[in-house]
Amino acid sequence: AKEEENLSQLTPAERKKKEDQEAAVECKQRGNHLYKSKKFDEALAAYDEAIALDPTSMTFVNNKAAVYLTAKKIRRVCRGLS
Repeated sequence: AKEEENLSQLTPAERKKKEDQEAAVECKQRGNHLYKSKKFDEALAAYDEAIALDPTSMTFVNNKAAVYLTAKKIRRVCRGLS
């Protein structure tokens, strides 16, 4: 209930940003689980979704780079993250 009160104080744009950030964290967590399961392509898609929702978080970009490094796609790290 307290979270709802806090959201009610936000403008629609602020509320959308907060909701997108929360959704991005969920995507990152899904990506982390997929990464640990060595489902690299699916993990990349989850991190891409997180980045689309919250492009200000470098954590998602770093996680994507880790997938490329683990999957031995070093050139892709340099190209894909520039």
